[in-house]
This record gives sequence, structure tokens and C-alpha cells, in this order.
Amino acid sequence: MSRFTIIVAATKANGIGVNARLPWRLPKEMKYFAQVTSAAPEGRQNVVIMGRNTWESIPQKFRPLPKRLNVVISRNTSLDLGTSDKSVLLKGNLNSALSVLSEGQSTSLNRGFIIGGATLYTESLALPLSPTEHGVDRVLLTRILSPDFEECDVFMPDFLKQGDWTRSTHSELQEWVGFEVPEAFVGESQLTQYVQTNLGYRQPFFLFYLVHSSFSMIFPLHLLYLLATTEYTTTSLMKGLSITIAHHLAPNQFSNAYRYQFPRTKFLRLVLYCTVGITCPGLLWFAAVSLASVTDVTAIWNTNAFFAYIISVKLLKLQWEFRRLLAVVLATLGTVAVVYGGSTASPDTQQGSSATVNASLKPTAPLVGNLLTLIASFGYGLYQVLYKIYAALPSDPEARAERAYEEIPDEVVEDENNISRDRTSFDVNPSEAVYPPPFGLYPNLVTSLLGLCTCILLWIPIPFLHWSGVEIFRLPSNLLTAASICGIALGGMIFNAGFMVLLGVWGPIIVSVGNLLTIVLVLISDIIFGAGFEVLTTWSLLGSGVIVLAFGVLAYDMFTKSL
Repeated sequence: MSRFTIIVAATKANGIGVNARLPWRLPKEMKYFAQVTSAAPEGRQNVVIMGRNTWESIPQKFRPLPKRLNVVISRNTSLDLGTSDKSVLLKGNLNSALSVLSEGQSTSLNRGFIIGGATLYTESLALPLSPTEHGVDRVLLTRILSPDFEECDVFMPDFLKQGDWTRSTHSELQEWVGFEVPEAFVGESQLTQYVQTNLGYRQPFFLFYLVHSSFSMIFPLHLLYLLATTEYTTTSLMKGLSITIAHHLAPNQFSNAYRYQFPRTKFLRLVLYCTVGITCPGLLWFAAVSLASVTDVTAIWNTNAFFAYIISVKLLKLQWEFRRLLAVVLATLGTVAVVYGGSTASPDTQQGSSATVNASLKPTAPLVGNLLTLIASFGYGLYQVLYKIYAALPSDPEARAERAYEEIPDEVVEDENNISRDRTSFDVNPSEAVYPPPFGLYPNLVTSLLGLCTCILLWIPIPFLHWSGVEIFRLPSNLLTAASICGIALGGMIFNAGFMVLLGVWGPIIVSVGNLLTIVLVLISDIIFGAGFEVLTTWSLLGSGVIVLAFGVLAYDMFTKSL
């Protein structure tokens, strides 16, 4: 059955009208209403349902509301609506109006909105929400803060006291509506969000597939750069990588740089494991977002820094260090402060004449969603540690500095003693093999192969998602959407190329905490490109400062050990 959204502007006393008209004129609110109710993917349109009085209160020159299917409810089924426009339908009751969207879901209709008046709000809120009935599962409320408009004679039901509703965060509101909301504390600036909302291209799994598949371009681009800026040849670079991989994965079978057998099976297994390790947490995150609140999912996901430290201590047999543990805990708490602190302020404390908030039914399965996120966070932390142990090359600053890596007993791990082993010196002709390979070339090779595996394997679920209706497949409908997706892929390539290189150089603890710095960068980008300094709260400043401090402590700890 169809789910509908109520959109309404009301005073603090829930007043919504006086003498059959709006008692205020707020251009930003009117623009917001138009954007929310008309935004739809290309080729589709939203439905706005209203009572007769609401229809007649709209100035005639603006009727019908453009780019939307207007459904008017009146007991007088022969009512003259004053227009023959095909985008206007007359229905005799709420149920027949609500059925319009379900009848048109397979054709051209997108979302449904109930826009007034009070009787329609009351009737729709009284509908039970069940799998077999139409109902309302979201209310977009713009709270008029000042003046009080005491003359209001029509009121919105106090729905927060009548049902199992919860207030969502501003970030969740913006994610749903797809653009920056006036007076909001948090502004989404990620290009992915722009594509899925503003451009109406809601294909999360397909975007995930495209972005991860694009990683396959990292190594070829790095190789082209080296060929253009150095005297290396493709053959010598690939030969050097072959020697490096053979010595790393099969040191006991490696005699010299000219007589060795490349460990194809071990290397293929390594690439497949890495693909699973980096893909599964991401897919669990997508599943969790549909079950729990975005705020909870974000906060729990970013505990992977804490898990990375715990797992590192256990698997690498490190000693507990108070300074590192404190830094990781502080970074995690800083993340919680930023994530939750930006959503706890009451709209009544905001400046201006109105504040837009988002109320929706509580997440369908918050416990399951939070548990999935916890598993994903643990899995991501585990992946970082296992990559450091099995995939990363041993000769990096952290491996040389962290003497505790050398204490891994042979009976616990077979090959991990290579983590701290200095690279053996081979008599290699530079014209035949570039050994050791240039900085970053090996991790970029691994990352590219992860992308190739994703491209080969992860297309398989796409037809099933399409046939089941979970994610109807469609290609980008215009060049802007395609270009934006390319931008997402480029950003993903740059981030993951740097991430995999640093994971081998710095190790999972520092890199996982360093990842949290992206929260600070997003906050800065919101200030520059979003709502300005309005996004700042005491908690966001405090949390960001703590994250930066924690990363500084870990970086200082690493570099002092390397001296």
C-alpha cells in the first residue's frame, strides 16, 4: 500500500489558518513547499492531495500547482474546479484520493503529499499504518516561531501526542527532501547525496557498484604517470611488482629475483578476501540505513576506530598503551558529539521567523539496524587490521617503528613475521625490474584489483534487485547526472587510493582515526558551501576539536617512535 507525507506550516500553538487563508506570507517557506512537493525524477511527478477549501485558497493564477498531480477532495463529486487541466482530479473521499498513487506507481507517479486542510490532516493521521492499508508515515512540519499569530482559528492536530512519532535530525530531513533546508543546522554537501536527491537518481547499490568498480582505474593511471615522468618501462615495473608480491606472500619459496614461482593462488585469494572485506561492511551499512536512524548508523559506524585498536592489540600481540587507547576513545566520543550534537537543539532556539523540522514514524527495526551497523563497523575495523597483516608490505615506517610487531610468535601467525622484517636486498638489474617498486604502486595495484573483482562479481545482484522491486534499475537520464556520477567515482578513486596507501604506511589505528577527520572536513565544507556558521554548535566544535586532538596524539606517537 502507498505511504504519504503530510507537509504543513504551523505556529507554536499549531495554528495553520485564519478565515480560510494563511495568516502569514513567508517566501522561503513557500519556496521550500514548492521544492519539496515538486521534486521528482525525470519523467515522474508527485501527487498533492488537498481539501476543497485549500484548493480555493490558492490564488487562481497558481492553480493547479505546476509539475504536480493535484487531487482535490470534496463530497460534492460534481464540483466545478474551474479548470479542465488533466493534472487535476476530483475525488469524493480520502481513501479514493490515496489510491491514486498506488494505481500509478508503475507509471509516472512518485511521492504523495497531503497539503491540507485541518480536516484532511486529522482524517489522514487517524488512519492505521499497516502493510495492507494506505497511511501517513512522515510529517514535514515548518514551525512558525514568531509572531504568535494568535488570531488563528484553524489548527493542526497535535500529532506528536497522538501516535508513535519521533523527530528526525536535520541531516535526515535534508537527505529525504534532497536540498538544503532553510534554518537547518546541518547541510549535506556530498556529491552522492546530490545525485540521489536533487537529480532524482536513487540507485544506491548501482552507485556503490560503479564507484567501487572505478577503483580498477587507479593502477593504470598510476602506471601511466610513472611511464610519463620516469624512465621506467612497463615491463620493469611489472617485474618489480611480481618480485615484491612473490617475496611477500611466499618468502619460503623465494630464492632470488630471477628464480621464483609467482604465488598466483595466494595472490588471487588475497584479492578476493580484500574485496569481501571492503564490500560487506558497505552493504551492511546500506541495509542498516533503511532500518535505523541515520544519526545512530553514523555514530555506530564510526566506532570502527575503536574496534581497529582492540583488534590490532589482540592480533598483533601489542601492549596496551594508555595514550593510544585514550586517543581512540576520545576520537569516538568526538564523533558522537558531532553526530548527535548537531541534532539536539530545539527549533525554538533558532533565529528567524520559522524553523523546518522533520517528523517521521520511528525506524522500522532500529535494534536490527543498529546491530547490522555494529557488525559492519567491527568488520571494517577487522578489514583494516587484516589488510595491514596480510596485504600491506612490511617495509613501512610504522612497521619499523613498532617493535611489538616482531613479537608475533610463529605458531600464532604463519607469514606475519614479514610485517617487521626488513626488505631483503636483491641483486636486481634496474633495467629488468624496478625493485622495490615506486611508492604506492603496490597498494594501488591491490585496490585496482578490488575494483576489477567488484566489476566482475557485484553486477550479479543488480537483476535480482530489479526483479524484486528493491531497486528498479535505470541508467542516468541526462548528462548532468552522468557527469555527477563520474565525479563521485573520481572522488572515491582518490580517497581509496590514499586510504590503502596510508593503511600500509601508518597502520589501521592511525588511519581509522584519521578517517574521522572527514567529519571535520564536512563541517568545514558546510560552513563554506552550505548554511555558513549556522551549522556550528557547541557540540560540533567540541567534537571536531577532540577528533583533531586525538589524531594529533596518534601522529605524534608514531613519528616519535620512528626517530
